[in-house]
Amino acid sequence: MLPVDPRDERVIRAARHHAALQYIELHESKYLDQEQLIIACAAYLMAEQRVDDTFKAHELAMAALASYQARSQPAWVDISTSTSHVVRVVNPVTQQVHCFTAAELVQIGEREAQERAGAPFQDERRRRHRKTH
Repeated sequence: MLPVDPRDERVIRAARHHAALQYIELHESKYLDQEQLIIACAAYLMAEQRVDDTFKAHELAMAALASYQARSQPAWVDISTSTSHVVRVVNPVTQQVHCFTAAELVQIGEREAQERAGAPFQDERRRRHRKTH
């Protein structure tokens, strides 16, 4: 076995990625919302793996979720044909290629953020409605 320098950032990042992946594997079924799983994983990384920056923790959690999802949905971004304005995503199972403009990706992200922001309010409104009827 080769000696490992604990100051080596690559080793630290790999260990944290592995910890995040394990967290997602263990806790994925508890979350209906993928964003909540990422937030919880990032919080775990900050508390238990000493990640000192929320952006880094979120980035590690996203990378671990992508690794986890790649097992069942092995899609990938074709970086050789994508540009800064158009992203080509390949589904190797169906051999389909989907193209998205950067503007479309922003719209998808904003739509999802709005849906997430409205979800707690909608759930609370439904709860109140059920109690009164």
